[in-house]
Amino acid sequence: SDTVPVATGPDCPAIEQVPPAFFESAQAAARTWRFDPAFRCIYPEGTAPDPQGGCWGDGVREEAQAVSLAYRFVFEQIDGQGQVRLGE
Repeated sequence: SDTVPVATGPDCPAIEQVPPAFFESAQAAARTWRFDPAFRCIYPEGTAPDPQGGCWGDGVREEAQAVSLAYRFVFEQIDGQGQVRLGE
């Protein structure tokens, strides 16, 4: 629902050193992504979770779970061409 710049780590410059256009480009790219909500399985008392990780069965329900995701965008120039990729 929102994006914010996070500059942490040895390879990241301080936020104030980065031109706003870089953050605007990363935010524009992230806004085009589609995210499915995260869920956790709620099992009735005494019911064992599915060993294969499924979330189904009598009385089992899914509950939406808030999560935060962090992505590292790498801006680089290769053979004179600007590239943007997700970092590790």
